[in-house]
Amino acid sequence: MIGRALECASGGWGAGRISAALEVPADTVRGWIRRFRVHAQQIRIVLWQLRAVVLADPAAIAATGGPLADAVAAVAAFGVAVAGRWREVGDTVSAWEAVVAAFGAAFLAPALSPVSINTSSLLPITAGGR
Repeated sequence: MIGRALECASGGWGAGRISAALEVPADTVRGWIRRFRVHAQQIRIVLWQLRAVVLADPAAIAATGGPLADAVAAVAAFGVAVAGRWREVGDTVSAWEAVVAAFGAAFLAPALSPVSINTSSLLPITAGGR
């Protein structure tokens, strides 16, 4: 529902219209839009980077006319990349669900950071590889 609200906002809909269409309080919709706008540029950049990891040769995503709309376009492009790479989940996982997975369900949180994956070894490594 949040993703749909943000898509509508990126298309020029106001919070009141989105609120009526989704049957969600207008203050709630305004909060979603406000928090997403704060992180829109960072979300767009991180999703472009993640998309480059998922796809061997990603095409550029054209700018759409504003940070919120550009971030929503990056969400859609990331969703397509995930669906193309992992076809077994492509029909069941939405672009917004993929973003929630990438950001640890915190893309609307006050402080935003993508999920980090610890790739360090648990085995002690000494000089010389022993």
